[in-house]
Amino acid sequence: MSNHKPYGHLTDEQIEGMSDSEKLSVVLSRVGHLYEAFPNSDVRGHCAYHDAKIRAAVAEEEFWKELKLDIAKKGAWGLLLIITGLLILGLAAKIGLPAIGKP
Repeated sequence: MSNHKPYGHLTDEQIEGMSDSEKLSVVLSRVGHLYEAFPNSDVRGHCAYHDAKIRAAVAEEEFWKELKLDIAKKGAWGLLLIITGLLILGLAAKIGLPAIGKP
């Protein structure tokens, strides 16, 4: 824990009535408490961590978007291949070609 006095309970009106040196003490105390909110008081490391998490989330979103597009493309090609095969079989039956595998 910090040795700073807790000034968080003061209102703006109370702070306005203070001398400049008292106001400076309030500001320094609040800044000290702010640094305590970060692991090991490492603000830059905390920021770098969040930047890395954001980059990872963007990369993951791009991965899933590309995967969905790839699956849709392959699915469309597969459907087109099946329809083409069925059309060929239908035409073969219509013109009287023997079925594959039958003598």
